[in-house]
Amino acid sequence: MNPVYLLAILLTFSGIFYHRGENVYPDDSPSWTASNEYPVNTGEWYADTCCLNSQMFGQNVRNSLKLEVVDSMCEVKLIVDQLPGCDSVYFIDWGDGELDYGPYSNGIITHTYTETGNYKIQVPVVEFDPNGDPCFDTLMKYQAEMDCTCECGNYALTVNLNGIKSSVECGGLIALACPTPVSLDFKRFFNCITNACSDSEILWTLTGPELELEDFVSPDNFKIKIPYLLNPGLYELNIQSKCGQQLCECSVTIYLSPCLIAEVCNDYCQGSTWSHFNATLIQDMEFYNGQLIVAGLFSIIGREDLPVNNIAAWDGNTWVALEGGGLNNKVNDLEIHDGILYAGGDFTQAGNIEADKIAAWDGSSWSALSHGGINGNFTNVDALLATSGGLIVGGKFTSVGDPALNVSNIAAWNPGNGWAKMGSNLDGPVFALALFQGKIVAGGRFGNIPGGFNNIAIWNGEWTKLGEQGAVNIKSATPHPDDGVHTLAVYKDQLIAGGQFFNTMTDSLPNNHRTRHIAQWNGSQWAGLSAGTGVDLGSGVYSIKVFGDDLIAGGKFTRINNQPVNHLAKYNGMNWTGMLHPSTGGVRTIVSYKSSEDIDCKLYTGGELGMNQWSCSTVAVTNQNQSSLISIFPNPAIDHFFIKLHDYGTDVEKIEIYSLFGQKMMEQIFFRIPREGTLKIHIPGIASGTYLIKLTSKGNTVVKRILIRSRV
Repeated sequence: MNPVYLLAILLTFSGIFYHRGENVYPDDSPSWTASNEYPVNTGEWYADTCCLNSQMFGQNVRNSLKLEVVDSMCEVKLIVDQLPGCDSVYFIDWGDGELDYGPYSNGIITHTYTETGNYKIQVPVVEFDPNGDPCFDTLMKYQAEMDCTCECGNYALTVNLNGIKSSVECGGLIALACPTPVSLDFKRFFNCITNACSDSEILWTLTGPELELEDFVSPDNFKIKIPYLLNPGLYELNIQSKCGQQLCECSVTIYLSPCLIAEVCNDYCQGSTWSHFNATLIQDMEFYNGQLIVAGLFSIIGREDLPVNNIAAWDGNTWVALEGGGLNNKVNDLEIHDGILYAGGDFTQAGNIEADKIAAWDGSSWSALSHGGINGNFTNVDALLATSGGLIVGGKFTSVGDPALNVSNIAAWNPGNGWAKMGSNLDGPVFALALFQGKIVAGGRFGNIPGGFNNIAIWNGEWTKLGEQGAVNIKSATPHPDDGVHTLAVYKDQLIAGGQFFNTMTDSLPNNHRTRHIAQWNGSQWAGLSAGTGVDLGSGVYSIKVFGDDLIAGGKFTRINNQPVNHLAKYNGMNWTGMLHPSTGGVRTIVSYKSSEDIDCKLYTGGELGMNQWSCSTVAVTNQNQSSLISIFPNPAIDHFFIKLHDYGTDVEKIEIYSLFGQKMMEQIFFRIPREGTLKIHIPGIASGTYLIKLTSKGNTVVKRILIRSRV
C-alpha cells in the first residue's frame, strides 16, 4: 500500500486530517496519535529528503525543535530552527487550554502562563510532499513545571516634609499642622516579590476635601509631589500597581488640622511700673487655652501656699498648678503645635508618667511622645519649633525614639510617623530655633572651626552656613556653658540672633562691640542692628520678641548702644531705649499676654529670680487696637452674653463663635445694630468651655475670649 495513503488513513482514525495551510484542531480531540512519540535527539542532521524516509524526518524534527523555560518570567519558548522546508509545526498546544496555530518552519514562539503548574506541551509536526499532501508526522511532547508565583512586594516610601525625610508605612498617618508645608512629596520604589512578573506603572490618587487628583509614575525611584493643601481634614493618598493578576495597593492618610483661631497679643501697653513674682528661674512662657503657662526651675511661684513642679499657670490674677501635675526637673522651652502644648527640658517625668526630656499637655493631662523621647543620660531639650510638618526638637542629644535613631542634637517629630533625622553635622548643642524665609534656622554652639557653621545653620535639606565664614564668634577654646546663640527672631525681614558671643565672623574691627551679643543677617551678610554698638556691658542676650515695629531684647546686660538699661531694651529700627525694668536678675523670656479681664495686652518678662509684669499706664497706651473698643459681658456667660461696641458703629456686623480647635459653633450677621451699640447674643446648645468670639466690621477683625458655662 502506498505509504502516503496509509498515513492519511492513520490521521483520519486519529480524528485529525491536515491539508497544508489549514488550521484544524477539533475541540473534542485534545490528544494526538502519531507515528513517533517521545523521540530522542541524536544530534545528527540529514539532508532534506521530503517524504522519502520517516526516520530522517523524525531526526530532523528533533534537531530543529527546542523548548526553553524562562521560569523567572513564567514563560516558555519553543525555538524552531532549520526545520526542512517541507516540514511544518502545525500548531502548539501549551497545556493550559491555549493554542498557537502555525504553520511554523522557523522562529521563536513564546507563551506566558498565569498560574503555577505542571504543563504538558504537545507540538505536532507534519512533512508534506511537493503536492502539499502529508506523508509523515510526529508529535513532540514536553513537560514544563512552571513556578508562576507573582505576589505584591512592599512599597518603600519616604515622605519629604520641607526637606525633612522620614519613612512612612502603608496605612500610616502624616499629620500636618497649619499652615501646610511648602513642599510635601513621597519617593522611593516598588517591586514585586518575585521576578515571575514585571512591575507595572503605578497609579496614584489623592482625594480629600474638594480635591481629586490622579497620575501615573514609574515603579523605579518614583516621586509623587503633593500640591498645596488648602482645606483642613483627611486626605487619602492611594497608590496601586499590579504584580501579575494581583492588585497591589498602599494608602497613606494625610491629616491637615484646622488653623486655630487664637487671641494672640501682637502688641503691648506702655507701662509705668513693674510687678514681681518670686521664683527661682523662669525659662519660657507661652499663652495656652486662655492662660499664661510659665515654666523653668521652681517649686513656688507668686504664692507661698501653692507648691508646683517647674510649671504653673497665670490667668491675670491668680496662680494655679497645672491639671495633671508638673515635671520633675527643669523646663527649658514651651511650644504649641497643632493645639497641644509641648514642654522640653531636663526632666524624665511629666505628671505621673515617664517622659524623657519632652512631653505633651492637652490642657488636662500629660503624655509622652508616641515613638519615644530623648534617649541617654546627661541629655536635654533646649529648643522647640512648631512647623506644619511636625515639631523640631533641638538640644544636647545623640539618640531619639524607640527604636533608637541616631541624630546630631536636632531631630524632627511628627505624631503620625514619629522621629526623623535632620543631618548629622551639628556637633554641639542647639539652643534656639526659628523660621526665616520659610526655612528652619538653628542656633547654638556648634561648628566652631574656621569656615564652619560658627553657631548658626539653615536647613535646605541639609545644614548650610550663613555667610562664607559662618555666623558668630565665641572666641574660646574652652567655652562657657552659656556661650553660643540662644535666641532667634525675624524683624523687618532680617534674621536677628542673640546670645553670648563677641561678634560676627565678618566683624573684625578692633575693640568693636557693634555685633556683640546681638546681630542681624539680611540674607547675604551679617551686620549690627544700628550704626552704634551692640551690648556694651553684660554677658549676653537670651530672648528676643518682635511686636510690630518694636524689637525687645532681654538678657543679662546693663548697657546697649551706650544706653544704660536693666536687662531689657527696646529697638525701633533706629535707636535703643530702656524700659525701666527691675535690676534684679537677667531676662530669659519675654511675652505679651491679655487675660479675660484685661483691656490691653501686658508685657511680661521671666528669668532669674522670677517673673515681672509691666502694669499698663492709665495715661498713655501704645499700639492700641480696636480690641479695646469692645467689651463682652458677662464673662463667664450662661445662655447669652452682650457685646458692647464703644464708638464702633457700622452698617454690617458679623459675629462668629469658634472652639479653640477652629470649629465654628455659630454665626450671626447684623445689618443694623442698636443705637446704644450693645448686641445680645444667645448661645443655646453650646457646651461648657472656652470659646473665641470673632467680630468683623469695616474689614477689621477682633477676636475675644469667653468662658461659656451650662446652666445647672
